[in-house]
Amino acid sequence: MQPLDPLTIPLHGCRLLEASAGTGKTYTLALLFLRLLLERRLEVDQILVVTFTRPATSELRDRIRARLRDSLDLLEGRGLADPVLAALVGLIPADQARRLLADALVRMDEAAIFTIHGFCQRVLQDNAFEAGSLFETEVMEQEDELRREVIEDFWRNRFYGTAVEEAAWATGIWGEPAGLLARLGRATSAALVVDLLPEAETAEIDALRLQSREHLAEVKIQWLRVHAEVRDILENDPCLKRNAEAYRLADRVPELLAAMDLLAAGTETPFILPKGIDRLCVGVMARHLFAKPSCGQPPNHPFFSLFERFHDCHGRFLHLLAIQVMREARDYLLAELDRRKTRQGVMAFDDMLTRLGRALDHPRGGDRLAAALFRRYPAALVDEFQDTDPVQYRLFNRIHNREGGTLFMIGDPKQAIYAFRGADIFTYIRARRDTPEANRSTMAANYRSTPAMVGAVNTLFGRRPDAFIFHEDIPFHPVQAMPDRARPLLIDGLPAPPLTTLVLDSARLISGRSKTISKDKATQAAAAFCADEIFTLLDLAAAGRACLGERELTAGDIAILAPTH
Repeated sequence: MQPLDPLTIPLHGCRLLEASAGTGKTYTLALLFLRLLLERRLEVDQILVVTFTRPATSELRDRIRARLRDSLDLLEGRGLADPVLAALVGLIPADQARRLLADALVRMDEAAIFTIHGFCQRVLQDNAFEAGSLFETEVMEQEDELRREVIEDFWRNRFYGTAVEEAAWATGIWGEPAGLLARLGRATSAALVVDLLPEAETAEIDALRLQSREHLAEVKIQWLRVHAEVRDILENDPCLKRNAEAYRLADRVPELLAAMDLLAAGTETPFILPKGIDRLCVGVMARHLFAKPSCGQPPNHPFFSLFERFHDCHGRFLHLLAIQVMREARDYLLAELDRRKTRQGVMAFDDMLTRLGRALDHPRGGDRLAAALFRRYPAALVDEFQDTDPVQYRLFNRIHNREGGTLFMIGDPKQAIYAFRGADIFTYIRARRDTPEANRSTMAANYRSTPAMVGAVNTLFGRRPDAFIFHEDIPFHPVQAMPDRARPLLIDGLPAPPLTTLVLDSARLISGRSKTISKDKATQAAAAFCADEIFTLLDLAAAGRACLGERELTAGDIAILAPTH
């Protein structure tokens, strides 16, 4: 991948700019904005700048305004010399550059700098007729309450009229409607295009229900014939383990025989089988044998194999039925949410994306809307592109991937791995594959971290060619450190190690018979270490022994990252 030169990179086409943290993404984006103003003669409201949070839009607006002011100061002989800005404003005659920059600076409040949702909302409002949306729509920032109402309605419709046992089965799996909604997870987002696997066809579920009933009928007949033989095996076979998890004679065997009697006495195939009855399956028995040469195989009786066929078929039936219920719940939720929000004249954030996507895909008006948006915004700069999902990428691609179009996608693919803000790594991979190799660039200089830290990260991730698993699409590119850009942490005047990895003390933290550290103990030990380390650093700072560059370290210099709140 070629290094990025923001002063020479072409201003047309779809281009992917890969940049690690601290490599000057915002600075580069502002330079590209200025080039579009000066070289393409675009107005400030024709350059679409999209990022993913409201604070980031404010920061971008301020940074671009500052860069405009710095450029104008250079032309008028004020301010500090910036060779990059000097080269940029020197691309056109000074009087033209001065006029364009001054005009842009005055009009910066009109700049088209939005969050992705803000952009979609603006388009839907300005093009309500073309997009098929309401002219007056209120934004619903939280739809949790509405989602809860809809999933509760689904639960009532689906289970209140069913047999008591089926309702109890549903309660045993999901607990309550909220549990069903939680299990569906991100699949209920209207902004995600998802395939739900495995498939659960009604015909297959009905066939499994019938087979399960037939198998159980065979089991009942055989149980009447071989009850005594099975009891004798369970009570006397020398290879069966006799503990609480297996076939303990004091309670587990009597419970197992009683459970089978109860199952055989029933007139219907139950949804919920008696607890522990799976110990009659030959496969389960094989896992509860003593480890000695004479016990290599479970007891050889045809009843156990027959029961296993029933148990497996019944489990498969319930598994697919649960999947079908979840599919029905998801379909009902999405359709009913859309209907109720339309009726109430409200729209959630994800609805902005999906409604604009539907409008752009409409067979009659979609092309016209895309063309109109392209005329309105001939160039687009997408910041933090690694946070883009499939719907968002399709929107930008639909509008700007055309002759004369300009689309800069700026982001760090490594951050997409962790799915922050709903990012989808496979969307990034798709965008990378869609972008010709000649249109991919990387920003290779880190302006934020110390050279020692940059070197440590390069060394760590450079040890494996597949550091990010999808190495063909996301290779690791080492970055260069800019000397004297960051203040090193000094302890007694010497640089502290830039990167330290700690392993918890297994021998001290493992208790009882466990071979691993419990999650609670690991969390407590890690928190205790962090607290001790911070105390030590601040204690050294109070004595003048811990410094950032030339000043004392303070509590505000220390950040703690944790997986949850």
